[in-house]
Amino acid sequence: MSAIDTLLKKIGASISDREKESLAKELAENKVKIRNFELVGKALEAEPEENEYINEFALLIENDFKKELCNKERGANDAENLSKLDHVLKEMKLIANCPELYSKTVGAVGGGFSSGKSSFINSFFTDSRIKLADGIKPVTVIPSYVICDKDTAIQGISFRGGVFGIETEIYKEISREFVKSFSFDLKKIINYTTVLTPMEDKYFKNLCLIDTPGYNPPGSRNTAHDFETARKYIKDTAFLIWIVGLDATGTIPTSDIDFLNNLEFGIHQNKPLYIVANKAELKTKNDTKNDIENILDKFEETLKDYDFSYAGITAYNSMKKEIHASRKKDIYEFLAGHNNPSKKYMELKGILHDVFKQYFETIHDDHNEKDPRRREIHKTLIETLKNEETNKNVEELLISLKQYFEAGESLENRMQRVGIIREKFMDCLDNFCKKMGIERKELRFCKKCGKPSEDKKSVFCKNCGGRLS
Repeated sequence: MSAIDTLLKKIGASISDREKESLAKELAENKVKIRNFELVGKALEAEPEENEYINEFALLIENDFKKELCNKERGANDAENLSKLDHVLKEMKLIANCPELYSKTVGAVGGGFSSGKSSFINSFFTDSRIKLADGIKPVTVIPSYVICDKDTAIQGISFRGGVFGIETEIYKEISREFVKSFSFDLKKIINYTTVLTPMEDKYFKNLCLIDTPGYNPPGSRNTAHDFETARKYIKDTAFLIWIVGLDATGTIPTSDIDFLNNLEFGIHQNKPLYIVANKAELKTKNDTKNDIENILDKFEETLKDYDFSYAGITAYNSMKKEIHASRKKDIYEFLAGHNNPSKKYMELKGILHDVFKQYFETIHDDHNEKDPRRREIHKTLIETLKNEETNKNVEELLISLKQYFEAGESLENRMQRVGIIREKFMDCLDNFCKKMGIERKELRFCKKCGKPSEDKKSVFCKNCGGRLS
């Protein structure tokens, strides 16, 4: 007996089947509205767990870095260094919200609208109950950090940094159409989600894949916004898997090339790019395998024409989890190659070292540039003062120059300031990692490239040959 029939029986009413159908539809719609309201309520109520070291790091950026260091030391790239410090803070917040992330190597899955990013990630899930929203229309709107774990759990991260649970059934429906059903922008309330779910350990034990929103090609509405949203979640990851849907084309679209040109993947050696020709089944229904091979040939030619290096290409069927063809290494080999524990402590510590190394170098360069001039001006001034015929204006000019080069703090004071601020940041990060249970190791840093090293015996950096200190 349906809910409507049960209700009618209780109140002793009798209505037509059409009226029953209308009431049932209205009841179902109201249930969805209540469920959606509950989701929004959870997001609004979620309070961030207090972490004193995250708060301390944010204050160090605002006060010690921006107000103290940037105002007193000129010449270093303040904007770039501020971006690096913000990245460290962002990583700290991510780890606080999802502690499992600290040991994971994070890679992004990107591509245009409806290229099949979500269905590609879904193909790796071993728990059939969970699924990222996918479909023919543009779907992904809120980024998801997908993490291999023994148990399944989905959490939303609110705009305030609060964490709240999301049921699997409603999570499947969080799409662009779902977001549009609200009278406000849901993306401003839910920043991102974390999805813990079982996947094959040999490929995913130490990996996290970010399911990123698609982007509009040039000429479409909201192009700039879509580009920036996708770029934000891709730019700092360890690798990028770029999805091209073969339902739209048999080549890599020009808009994809333009997007990739604005990133470093496939351009810099430490930013690997992998290409997946998704929905390969659409090209093999009536075609032969040779046609898929021809498509991959075109992909390779396009990447070569635009000077992209790539780790490999796979023609993939996400629905059946099948590889139809590949070049270089297939997608599973690529994933297995990155399935290594993240050295998050070394990574974040190295970023901090790199930031402050620039200020030390700038101070040294400034001192080394001024010191010889200071001595030369002093020598010239002495010689000038000995000469009774010296013009008074020349004498005043030299005295003014001498005062200019002698003005300001000493080298020791400037170096000490940077050193103190650096140690505050380092100590704050150490305390945060200790609280979160992140393994910390004694590190030395290369004076030349700034990279950290765990090697206690070597004197020189394996990365560039510079001396370690």
